[in-house]
Formats: sequence, C-alpha cells, structure tokens
Amino acid sequence: QLRALEVNDFYELKSTLTPTMTMVKMFEITCLMMKKPKPKKPNDPKKAESDPDGFFDLSKKTLLNNPKEFLASMLNYDKDNIPDQLISKVKPLIEKEEVKIENVRKASKALVAVHVWCNAMITYHEVLKIVNPKRELAAEMGAKLEKVRQNLAEKRAILKEVNDKIAHLENEFKRMIQKEKDLNQEISDCKKKLERAEKLITGLESEKLRWIDTVKHLGERKDL
Repeated sequence: QLRALEVNDFYELKSTLTPTMTMVKMFEITCLMMKKPKPKKPNDPKKAESDPDGFFDLSKKTLLNNPKEFLASMLNYDKDNIPDQLISKVKPLIEKEEVKIENVRKASKALVAVHVWCNAMITYHEVLKIVNPKRELAAEMGAKLEKVRQNLAEKRAILKEVNDKIAHLENEFKRMIQKEKDLNQEISDCKKKLERAEKLITGLESEKLRWIDTVKHLGERKDL
C-alpha cells in the first residue's frame, strides 16, 4: 500500500494549515515510530488549539518536507529491532477512536497507508516476540544436533577402525588355521614317509642277514 502512494498526497498534507485531531494523532504515532525528538509545544494559541503538543508541526518539518525520503524511511524501516518500550507507547495511541481506520480514511488518503504501516510494524514486532525465542531455540537445537552429528561421525570412524582391525584379525586367524592344517598335513605325510622308510630299513636288515647267511653257506661248501 505504501508503494501505491503518490508523493503529491503528502504535499497536500504539508499544505494543511489547521489539521484535524486524526491527522495530529496519526503524525504523533508516526513521529514516535520514526524516533523523532519530542516537539516543542506551540506558543501560538491558534496552533496550540489544533496541534497542542506540536507533533503536526514537527512532521511538516522532518517528514513532510521530503515526502520521497519519508516513504523510503517507512519502506526501509528496521522492523527487526523495534524497542519494546516504543511499541508499548504507540499501541495504546493507535487504538484510540480518533485514529480508527474509518476516521483516518476521512482525514487523508496518504494517512491510510501510514496507519496500515504503523499497524503492520506493531503486528510484526508482536509476532517476532513469539517467533524469535523459537528461532533461538531452533538455532540452539540445531547447534546441539550438529554436535551430536559430529560425535556420531567420530564414533562411526572409531567403530570402522575397530571393525577393520577385527576383519584383519579374522583373516589372520583363518590364515593361521590354514597354516596349522597345512603343517599337520605335512607332519602326517612325514610320518607316513618315516613309517615306510622304517619298513624299508627293517626289510633291508632282514635281507642283509639272509645274504650273510647265504655267503656263509657258500664259503663252507667251497671249503669242502
């Protein structure tokens, strides 16, 4: 709604000599939102009658003197950092009868947009008060979750290292078992070879004795 405003609408407000109470109260709210310094009360009795606290005069000097800049300041307002005390001061003012939207609409087209903007800033601040703690909690939980993830990643790395060692030991164990089987087989083969060798040696011993006996008999026959 602010972007649809015509700058001329604000120039018309600036040319107003005797503002209505609605205009004065709306600009009091606007000056507070824009953190303008507290105005001086007018000395002129005629001005004091329509603008008792001087807010309309202050607006003409600091806001309506440059409507483009005024619009830009509303569009670029730092809505994320509105002080609580400012909202506490402004909210009761914008709820008054003089600044109800139907009265503002009668007073000025430009002020309708300003009224909507002020209400939007108040609503945004109140919503932010609910959302910000949730954002902070979400950020805190996110940080904790990241730590858990990092810790889990470290534990998984340690577990992988342990599993790798176990796998290596299992492979080594299987290799040693196979080696033991191979050695047992070699021992068994050697025993069988040894048994055959012993049998062969025993057989040769018997053959040796038989040959000795044969040679002896042949010698005896020769002597005869």
